[in-house]
Amino acid sequence: MWSIKWKDCSIFPNLTRIIDMEKLTHYRFTALVLMLCLAVALHAQAGLERLSMREVFSGCVADTRILSETHVEGEQLAKYHLTAFRSVQCNTTAKGFVQLERLLIADEKTANEKEVQRTNQSIRFALFRYGQKGGTNHYLIYQRRGRTDFVCVYLEGTASVQQLKKTFCK
Repeated sequence: MWSIKWKDCSIFPNLTRIIDMEKLTHYRFTALVLMLCLAVALHAQAGLERLSMREVFSGCVADTRILSETHVEGEQLAKYHLTAFRSVQCNTTAKGFVQLERLLIADEKTANEKEVQRTNQSIRFALFRYGQKGGTNHYLIYQRRGRTDFVCVYLEGTASVQQLKKTFCK
């Protein structure tokens, strides 16, 4: 193998004066840290983006109207062991519920843990957990309320299913 030292290279005798190797190393390290930070930020936002039900939160389900939307992040959720809370309350038609069923069934297939309640072949309640135990969990909760209304909630954090039920089912 060849071992080239910059100072001994006769082809580029002034290269060490043009490129300060310490600065080059510093720039490489800074670029690496920035890329890692970007990757972590994108991974954190990817929880909801991986789900089929993301269409509900963006208002892309046929014949569905968002009535109210809540989005909370940060220290307000720390006591619940959560880092993100997003909720939408919507109403839709029969056509919209057909599309919702397809989205829920697709997300049910990829869930690590699931609890589904059906009435007359229609999903009335669903709780799906994604993620690894001991790490960050991503939850999708769906509840149909009446003939036209439903609520969909996305949660992210270290809380377990039991902790969520204890917190929200009082």
